[in-house]
Amino acid sequence: MATTATAGRFVSGDNPRSGLKGRQRMMEIAAENEIEIRGLVAGFLADLGRSPSPADRIAAEVIASTAVRARRLRANGRDDSKERRELAKLMRMWPPSSQPRPEQPPAEL
Repeated sequence: MATTATAGRFVSGDNPRSGLKGRQRMMEIAAENEIEIRGLVAGFLADLGRSPSPADRIAAEVIASTAVRARRLRANGRDDSKERRELAKLMRMWPPSSQPRPEQPPAEL
C-alpha cells in the first residue's frame, strides 16, 4: 500500500506500527536497541576467552552501542560515517585489558 499524507503526517497501511504515537515508538526502538546491544556485548565478552573485567564490560557496551547507533542511522538513510570512524577507533583498542599496563614500582610498606 502506498504512503499518503494526512494533515501533515505520513500514514502507511503496510506498517503495523503506523498507529503508534511517537513516544511509544521511541520506547520500542530503545528496547530493540538494548536487545541488540546486549547480544553484541555477550558476543564480545565470550570471545575474550577469560573472565571479563569491569573495563572489558564497559568497553564492550560502548563498542556495541556505537555499532547499533551506526546501523540505525544507516538504516534510516542518514550519514553514519562519524559513528563508523569512532567504532573503528574503539575496535583497535579492544580488548582493553590486553593492553600493556604501565610498570608500577612495588608499594612500600
